[in-house]
Amino acid sequence: GPFGRRTVENLKSAGHDVTLYCSVGSAPQNWLNGTNPPHQICQTMTSRTMRLEPCPPSGVVPKLSEILKATPADRIVVALGTNSLYSKTPSVAYQTMAIQVRAKAKCQWIGPPHLNPMQAVGWSSFKRGSAEDVEASRKRIDSLQDNLEPFYNSLAAKVGTTCRLIDSRPATVNGSGRETNDGIHRGPIGGRVWADLVRGQVLR
Repeated sequence: GPFGRRTVENLKSAGHDVTLYCSVGSAPQNWLNGTNPPHQICQTMTSRTMRLEPCPPSGVVPKLSEILKATPADRIVVALGTNSLYSKTPSVAYQTMAIQVRAKAKCQWIGPPHLNPMQAVGWSSFKRGSAEDVEASRKRIDSLQDNLEPFYNSLAAKVGTTCRLIDSRPATVNGSGRETNDGIHRGPIGGRVWADLVRGQVLR
């Protein structure tokens, strides 16, 4: 999304050669086991082309161990989305992933952003649904937002001692009126603002 693309741009402008791997809705288990999230594919992009394409072969999520073996790196950045917040406590897979990454290179983890329940539009689509859809969506987003602080506390214990943890909360506070499209996902403006506000920490 806009946050990932802008982060690649920021690293590129600082002189880094970047390879991006991403998959909507993925969790550490997907990258440890080489499995796709339901109905999603893996995509990849380099800072040389800035063109997002399916991961070979055919959009299959590669195992993290394969990525680390095939891609020389002196810095690895792991960015988490709001799907991580379905639990207040990260699974042990987060810790396992951090250990594997740290064994390869300097590592940073970017924690998930704030959500905005008041910008909910309904779960059935990115267009505003019925009043009932919007209210149901708002309650669900509220529960994810409630998990944000305990998730960070647990993530700091599981990952923060292995890799440097970058806190996205100060960069994604609500109030601009345009930080998300639907209460969860950040559009082009919100994504770029988030990436630019954590840029200094990522490049440190």
